[in-house]
Amino acid sequence: PVLQAALTAGLTAVGCPVADLGLTATPITYFASIHYGIKGGVIVTASHNPPQYNGFKLCRGGVSYSYETGVGEVERRISEGNFRLQGWKQTAEARKLEALPDYEETVLKGRRLEKPLKIVLDFGNGSCGFAGKIFEKLGCQVKMLYAEPDGRFPNHIPNPLLEETLKDLRKVVVEWGADLGVAFDGDGDRVGFVDDRGRIVQGDLAFILYIREVLGRYPSSKIIFNVLSSRAVVEEVKGLGGKPLMVRVGHSYIHEALLEEGAPLAGELSGHFYFGREYYGYDDAVYAALRMAEIVSKAEGKLSELVDKLPKHISSPEIRIKCPDKVKFKVVEILKDRLETRGLKLVTIDGVRVEVEGGWGLVRASNTEPALVLRFEASTRKRLEEIRDWLLAELNKTLKEFDVSLDG
Repeated sequence: PVLQAALTAGLTAVGCPVADLGLTATPITYFASIHYGIKGGVIVTASHNPPQYNGFKLCRGGVSYSYETGVGEVERRISEGNFRLQGWKQTAEARKLEALPDYEETVLKGRRLEKPLKIVLDFGNGSCGFAGKIFEKLGCQVKMLYAEPDGRFPNHIPNPLLEETLKDLRKVVVEWGADLGVAFDGDGDRVGFVDDRGRIVQGDLAFILYIREVLGRYPSSKIIFNVLSSRAVVEEVKGLGGKPLMVRVGHSYIHEALLEEGAPLAGELSGHFYFGREYYGYDDAVYAALRMAEIVSKAEGKLSELVDKLPKHISSPEIRIKCPDKVKFKVVEILKDRLETRGLKLVTIDGVRVEVEGGWGLVRASNTEPALVLRFEASTRKRLEEIRDWLLAELNKTLKEFDVSLDG
């Protein structure tokens, strides 16, 4: 509330009217910006980060600003002191705006279940507790966990990417005999799923379920994903006659690509899913969960049966190695140059992804912390270990040039 009040005071002091949505989810801010024709938006959020973190997310319409499209310039001006202090005198209006009814109507439009479902929703004390009523209106029998907003996150951090945060959801899904479990992140732009057997549905596998549905409606379309995505995603899109397009990591980049290409779908391993033709194209956990509920309701069997039939590759989690900000991009560049001289197949839109027989490995510089991010995938566990050990050895040679070790 303090950050929100300070921001409102600053904006109205320089003549910028403010529509205050109150406590809400990030996608509702995107929605309000588009639906009501408001040119820009600011969300006070730290997403799934621990409670001591907070900040501002800036957006225009339904697109959040990336470092290249505005955030970098804001940072530069602040660090240089290149701004003018304004004495406070309210010269524009600040008003309350209740967007939830219009949002509910929009996300439910055209959605329907083929059969009733029992769904468990874990909000993790984040901002999406309102969604229970939306799923009830869809026709679901709903059990909610931790729906009361609490920025201290007393039960678990609302991060569906972390296995330990899904423990309660998995247990309740099995005990209650639910068809689907849904975990929301703190600000409602990422989502994770648990099947009827209490198993975590990895982001790439959930994405493949969406791909099958969307390409059935929009054949030959482009499907957008990033360099962390499984080779199974590429194979699935091609196999269904679609056009796979890989982009760099970062939801603003993938969202911009979806809009530029007019694609009907984009997705990330981290649980950001974007629907571009039947919705506004931004990442909305509630809308994505509604679409997954539809998929489950249309299936002849259980979600677990759908998942068991999906193509799978063995992959590592994201591995983070500490590396100073001042050298992390140089390390990746030198590694890329070294691998290029060997005639290897490389994808270099974001770090270096090495495509080899039976799998791939990725090394990229983190955009948000002093670290390198690695991921590996292969057709067998043995092959994954071979690719991992080889690429780590190559990376270690490069790190030594900067007096950095693999141990950080």
